[in-house]
Amino acid sequence: MVELNEAAYKEVQGLSRGLAILMTLSACDCGRAPLNEISAKTGLHRTTVRQLLETLRAEGFVGRSADDGAFQLTQALKRLVLLC
Repeated sequence: MVELNEAAYKEVQGLSRGLAILMTLSACDCGRAPLNEISAKTGLHRTTVRQLLETLRAEGFVGRSADDGAFQLTQALKRLVLLC
């Protein structure tokens, strides 16, 4: 039997940052917030947050309001959570 050495695996920083953004949005009112608020709450630079949000949006987990530009969680992400 092969044992996995957990110390041999590194954390993927981009994934951790993306999850921090999702957790931040889920803690915000109605699961939505503007870029500046997400950046302030995560402590990540606005450019980094924007790139991650655009990736999450391309994957269908985050949407953007046409009215005020705020980012919001989508039903796709909510369904993913309900699978558990």
